[in-house]
Amino acid sequence: KESLASLNLAWDEGPLAWICSLRAAINTRNYARCATLTNKSRVSQELSNLAGPPNVGASTRNIALEAVLIIIDRLRSKLGAMAWITLKSAYRELSLTTDVDTSKWLAFCLMFQSVYSDTTLDIHKWVGQKAEEGQLVMKEGFADRWIIKR
Repeated sequence: KESLASLNLAWDEGPLAWICSLRAAINTRNYARCATLTNKSRVSQELSNLAGPPNVGASTRNIALEAVLIIIDRLRSKLGAMAWITLKSAYRELSLTTDVDTSKWLAFCLMFQSVYSDTTLDIHKWVGQKAEEGQLVMKEGFADRWIIKR
């Protein structure tokens, strides 16, 4: 508790309020809110607000920040998998055609963008993987329409 006191954090604002909001979003299975709370810009903003103890060197601080980013990436991956389960039960098919921008929506909902690196999971590779797993089947007569298997 003494080490937390040296951080001078308020429980109702800044990083601690952000963590509480994230926990509430996870508990209520609000995956859109989770995606917003853990996107790269929001995480960067919250981490920049975190001062840290005065006796910690820059290299130690960088390692700690890197560890937090990796943990958040793993959390986003798990939350994205949980969101996919919800989407599977809510929708019968997916359409990745260019006239409807489902790809961006799906990438957002399933949290494909990394907060640790500049990588984003490719939606077409993901769809191919889900097809190999038997979760998606290409709809006959359509190039970018997929039937969701439950």
